[in-house]
Amino acid sequence: MNRCTIFFLASALVTPAAHAAHADARQDLADCAKLGDEGNYYAIPICTSALKSSALSDADRVQALVNRSRAYRNAREFDRAIADCKEALTLDPNAADTEFECGLAYGGKGDYDAGIASFTRVIEIAPDSEGAYVNRGNLYNQKAAYALALADYYAARGLSHRDTKPTLNRGMVYYNEGRFAESFEVLREAAAADPEDPYPVLWLALAAKRTGHALDLQGLTWRMALEDWPGPLLRFLNTGAEVSGETDRTYTPDQDCEMAFYLGEWAAITGAKNEAKQRLQHAAHTCPKTFIERAGAVAALRRLEP
Repeated sequence: MNRCTIFFLASALVTPAAHAAHADARQDLADCAKLGDEGNYYAIPICTSALKSSALSDADRVQALVNRSRAYRNAREFDRAIADCKEALTLDPNAADTEFECGLAYGGKGDYDAGIASFTRVIEIAPDSEGAYVNRGNLYNQKAAYALALADYYAARGLSHRDTKPTLNRGMVYYNEGRFAESFEVLREAAAADPEDPYPVLWLALAAKRTGHALDLQGLTWRMALEDWPGPLLRFLNTGAEVSGETDRTYTPDQDCEMAFYLGEWAAITGAKNEAKQRLQHAAHTCPKTFIERAGAVAALRRLEP
């Protein structure tokens, strides 16, 4: 049998159906990457279909698992997200992106120690990962390990001056720690650095109330679309208009948890202790495990303890 005959026989083994299956797997992988990168829930069945193919390389499988993990995490199916990123790590133990995704999923579940360990591993693999420092700092903040959180935010700020999150987060940690004067100064810097972000202004208004500083909230918010969330909260801090009285608005669970924190902390500052406790306990129990308002509510409840 000559070499041409051998080549013909080998080619014959790759059937049209096999070619089609391989093409379908590649298309699924491409769609999985696009939708998974967006955190779109529809990535889950597509990534699952891609992972059924025996034609994927280990690198392809890692990509599909990480993208499905991201989609599961955004859907708050954290156990499934963790299972996928852990499986991906068995295929490539030194993939910083995979470890980062694990850290986010652990944090979302509320397993802060495991999340911190994942972000620490990311920093070992990629020491210039600003995001790993910021997210590890966020989990330290949730644990009330404020000194460690601040150290991570300073490290992140040293890596890049473009991102304002380390400054905002540092101001929130000072606030949670009860260092209100320092919090006010840092939050004022964060609000000036990103004048279209309402959250520095929300925290700045609380710090100003705590420290007796006057704020021009209208001047601080003129660039913001106050008809969108959290516009009602900003209007409340500026005018005292009752947020829950906006009967034409339906709040999502996340918005409800944010409202409970900011109004609860405002009530605590103004001496309405019973209202404050009720609202802050609601925020602490209903806010997602990584929300800044959850950490704020837990800290505020500690301050209300006799």
